[in-house]
Amino acid sequence: MTGNQDIFEKLDPNVSSQIILSDGSQRSAKGKGTIGFHTKEGNKKLITDVLSVLNLWHNLLCVGQLIQEDYSVYFDDGRCKIFDKKKNVVIANVEMRNKT
Repeated sequence: MTGNQDIFEKLDPNVSSQIILSDGSQRSAKGKGTIGFHTKEGNKKLITDVLSVLNLWHNLLCVGQLIQEDYSVYFDDGRCKIFDKKKNVVIANVEMRNKT
């Protein structure tokens, strides 16, 4: 999920749904599409079925969706690492913020 519509490569604005966040607050999804990002090696990766959610201030990843796409996700030492099992490479290694 993201609140930043500028990062979508493709976006279907006809998809809409209500989202309940872990803190119990609700948001409206006003589209679903594909976003792209580059790994530190410069390779482009795509994430599909990403919801465009109004008033969402942080990008949120669905761990289950990443696992279905054949990635592994590790949380350790205040960091989240996403590992591409097909290419045997870490594609993301980010510090977790706002952990409360």
